[in-house]
Amino acid sequence: MYRILIVSEDFVLRKAVAFSLNDLDACVECADTVSAMLVLHRESPFDLVIVMGTAAEMCRQEVMDTLRADKTRRTRVFVISWPQSEQMVRSMYRMGVNQYMTLPVSLHRLRRKVINELIDREKWK
Repeated sequence: MYRILIVSEDFVLRKAVAFSLNDLDACVECADTVSAMLVLHRESPFDLVIVMGTAAEMCRQEVMDTLRADKTRRTRVFVISWPQSEQMVRSMYRMGVNQYMTLPVSLHRLRRKVINELIDREKWK
């Protein structure tokens, strides 16, 4: 079973995304801050982390290093944020973010991206 973590300060947004993914073969958990995300991830690594909202917090190398500390289980990171400058987006990709999408995002599109990511992960097992 896959483990997915949704990080957003907005409770309704977290729950809406979690609800859209609830029929997948995955354990979907939620966190309200990046620091809560790191605590949950240290306890048990996630396959996919979806960060919604402020992208600036994700652009710290120590955050990505913590997410990628377990070399046997490479966590994929999606950031969904309001449009950022080109420099900010490039720095997120350099830090290791796998997918960047801008708000507003269609839940259907996000769900398809997650499904495709899980299918790709299954191929490489």
